[in-house]
Amino acid sequence: MARILRKLSVLSVLLLALALAVPALAQGGDPLCNGLSDADCQLLLSVNSAMTGVSSFSTPAWAIDLTLTDGTQEFKFNASGSGAFQFSPGGSQLLVHLMIDQASLVSPEVSQAGSAEIIVTQDMAYIFYNGEWYGTEVTEEDLSGLGDFSSLGGMMGSAGGIGGAAAAAGIDLTGVLTTARGADEQVGGQPTATFTTDVNVGQLLIALLSSPMIGQALGMAGDELGMEQMTPEDIQMMGMFLTPLLGQTKLSVSQWVGLNDNLLHKLALNMIIDLQLGMFDPEVPPITGNISFTTEIGAFNEPVSVSVPTSYRPIEELEAQFEELSALMG
Repeated sequence: MARILRKLSVLSVLLLALALAVPALAQGGDPLCNGLSDADCQLLLSVNSAMTGVSSFSTPAWAIDLTLTDGTQEFKFNASGSGAFQFSPGGSQLLVHLMIDQASLVSPEVSQAGSAEIIVTQDMAYIFYNGEWYGTEVTEEDLSGLGDFSSLGGMMGSAGGIGGAAAAAGIDLTGVLTTARGADEQVGGQPTATFTTDVNVGQLLIALLSSPMIGQALGMAGDELGMEQMTPEDIQMMGMFLTPLLGQTKLSVSQWVGLNDNLLHKLALNMIIDLQLGMFDPEVPPITGNISFTTEIGAFNEPVSVSVPTSYRPIEELEAQFEELSALMG
């Protein structure tokens, strides 16, 4: 698939991945339930099993916002829209329909705004931009990274979820996650319980680097790059060195879980970025900013219908436009 398609469709993949990642994490058990009562823990853990039978859903409203600055220059990106996703029971059919109602990019070099529509099937991908449809074939390699399309549960992975995978990899998430239940809210006409999980980013980095499996992979990577193989002590020292780099970086993820159906009806991610690059070079200022992403989720297991274009221009004709934009951004 052409590079430009991958650049534009990354937003739809991100949207889908975020919608699935947190319920998968819940299935790990104790780490995510830190701070919750037993009843609230069971409600949160119920999301994965409830979503397993879901093979289609819509996102009636989503929005993403990114701001970065070094104190002298600022980079901003924001977009919003809606979408729908559908997967066949056998995993042989795929339909992603993403509407980008508005998107804007502002940097010291360029300012750009627009809208787009993206349709991805198991065979083709189309982009509507500036009044024209562009298309390209989708290969098995293009789809291989999205895993099992049979259901949301399939895309979440095994019943162990991320928590189980963390345990298998020797990653100790103790002290990394803290979850609190907030006030119940109505989302899409459904009563929901609100859960917010705070992630200790520095502690997460240390937990990852302390994992024997990840440590072994890093050690092997160093050897393959022609460097001396990193020892466990080297990796621990790297963690102690990199943690101050994160400064006051913070991450939180909120979920709205249906009280009647245990389904995930809304998801929000907020990250405060604080990278203290001065530890490498005193002349380099810190990079600060924030990332926020929110999406509502509904219409579970309802058919998704979209009309694909019967004529379109080659995606390569659109690619050049975005290459020019990338060149302007440096």
